[in-house]
Amino acid sequence: RAMIGGPESIFAKAHTLRGYDQIATWIRANIPDEAIIVTPKGDKYIWPHRYVMTTLGTDESRRALAYFGAEEGRPLFYAGVSMHALQKQRFNDSLASYGLSLGDQLFSHADISVYPIILSVAHE
Repeated sequence: RAMIGGPESIFAKAHTLRGYDQIATWIRANIPDEAIIVTPKGDKYIWPHRYVMTTLGTDESRRALAYFGAEEGRPLFYAGVSMHALQKQRFNDSLASYGLSLGDQLFSHADISVYPIILSVAHE
């Protein structure tokens, strides 16, 4: 039964992989090659041809992201679990002192969304 209908079943895994295909296809079509994508999932299946950061949990990582955006002019994006307004505000609060914020959702599939990370004019 678990092999057929459970969350670890072959069918569930195939559904997840089809979702990854849709997300990866959208990213390849819409996100520039030089972009940096921040994601809590370091899944190279989704981002085989993009630069990926798997954490924003440290001052160093947020400072590095601001550097890449301001100094190198790289487009910045976040791809992860879709956020409701309060989650997004908390995320933005953690980025604000680095001159960064999440923009409006660009793409969503299942529970994964892609957002631009915007560099404020004061920090450019």
